[in-house]
Amino acid sequence: MTKKDDISNLYTLVKYLMVIAIIGLLLTIPIAITTIASMFKPTQTPAPIPTPTLSTPTVLREPDFSSPQSTVDSVNDPSVRRLKIEFGRDSQPYSFLGDDGQINGFDIALLQEIEIRLYGNTNEKSYIPIQTDEKIKESNNFDIRIGAISGTPERCSVFYCLTFYDQNPYISDNPGILIRSSDNVTGIFADNNGALHFINDDSFCSYIKGKRVGFIRNTTSDQSSNLNNGNQNQDPKTKFITDHCPSDPQIPVPTEAVNKKDLLNKISNNTLDAYITDSKILKFHANFTSGFKVINLDNLVSAEKIPTEKYTFFFPATNHTGLREIISLVLQDMKCDNGKFDEIYKEYFQDASTFIVDANTCSALKSNPFLNQLKYRTQKQ
Repeated sequence: MTKKDDISNLYTLVKYLMVIAIIGLLLTIPIAITTIASMFKPTQTPAPIPTPTLSTPTVLREPDFSSPQSTVDSVNDPSVRRLKIEFGRDSQPYSFLGDDGQINGFDIALLQEIEIRLYGNTNEKSYIPIQTDEKIKESNNFDIRIGAISGTPERCSVFYCLTFYDQNPYISDNPGILIRSSDNVTGIFADNNGALHFINDDSFCSYIKGKRVGFIRNTTSDQSSNLNNGNQNQDPKTKFITDHCPSDPQIPVPTEAVNKKDLLNKISNNTLDAYITDSKILKFHANFTSGFKVINLDNLVSAEKIPTEKYTFFFPATNHTGLREIISLVLQDMKCDNGKFDEIYKEYFQDASTFIVDANTCSALKSNPFLNQLKYRTQKQ
């Protein structure tokens, strides 16, 4: 290879290197321009991250139940809290917790309907469960207390009761006795509806003699202490037994049953023979628990030897006068306007309600100024 060829090859290499350099320079020009331009841009502060807004919970005001008008104003005001309801958890069929943990019962269904009439819907109820044996203890941590509560002068001196409970209770009941289905009892008869009754006092006393009879403590069927020692404050049912049944029936001190289910278990396993209380409660157990039957004591009531139990709701005897009056009116109106009371009654007691309100009262309720301000009436207009 000559010297001339070497120079030619070197020249060619230099050309290629220059082309590559020019191309590289052209590629870097946009980047350089962008970089230079960014140097002269004003500095931008990053947008701040928004701070989450924490909503302040709404604190509902306390209602004013001191008069019927203030009660109506309270239930019509969405800024006022709703009713607090206490109920017996073992007061079948009036109020109880089912096996699924859900609240159930005749009184519960009535209160749900009452809330619809007061508030227009059933949201945001406040139920406070209490044990059955706490129903008659004095407390003000509720607005309405329900659950098979018998109205007595003593109880209604501690709490407000429904205004009409004594003359026209929302529901009442006569006593009965629950026994095992296998027990053979003489001196009873079945009426046209198949209900069992003792023929007379003697047939009842003959059956009860020497039997082990259970009661729930702190109820009006509770024997209390000193049953066979002439205690004048004992329950009328047990007092009748001690006063009218000859030859000391040897009824024991009441069982220390925790609840009605415990009593039923004691009868099932023969540690008790019978259970005396209001017949609707007993029929509920007999209908839903196999192995039991109920004998009514209606004839003792008709002979005025045992009084009828008149049920009521409790209201705190502190500024709840208006709520007591409004709920009393609504309950009566439920029996007048559309048969809703009868519908609820049949669901729990399987027969037609005999608890009616006279036509004159129903007529007056239609024009009652307080009821006409409640949601179920204003929403109809």
